[in-house]
Amino acid sequence: MMTKKPTSESGKNTKSNLYQEAARFFDTAPEDREKRCAFQKPGHRYFENAIERERPSASTIQAFLNIARKWELTEEQARGFLGSVDVPTYLTWQADPNGTSLNQEILTRISMAISIFKALNICFKETLADRWVTLKNRGLLFAGQAPIDFMIERGPAGMKTVRRLLDSRSAGN
Repeated sequence: MMTKKPTSESGKNTKSNLYQEAARFFDTAPEDREKRCAFQKPGHRYFENAIERERPSASTIQAFLNIARKWELTEEQARGFLGSVDVPTYLTWQADPNGTSLNQEILTRISMAISIFKALNICFKETLADRWVTLKNRGLLFAGQAPIDFMIERGPAGMKTVRRLLDSRSAGN
């Protein structure tokens, strides 16, 4: 049985009307820009100030601490992964992450930890996924170094490299 494509009253395909409506939304006149949501406003930067960064920070820190526990990172490795966070700050985060405001670099590093954690759990069973970061790796990329040391040494660029490697493995390459 053939179904008829939905059309508008004017006889045009509804899909075409949706495209036109979307185009009107994204191509608004300057006076209509206030109606856009915050992240679409020209010049707006997400997490632009400390108050905005404070909102997700407690749960973000807690997520990282949970990953660091699963990976069995030492305190020094965890702090190194975050960009050499000082000991008192790290201990404060462990005790009570509420009221903490993270800078963009630390948010990026924690985001990378979360994405690497997810990719590891796609590639490997839980036991190996949790240990992989701290195991010595004979691959050309790591040259006998543990991936955590590679990432700490190279910072966000090293984290992105590890993420790409894991994405490649999960895709079967």
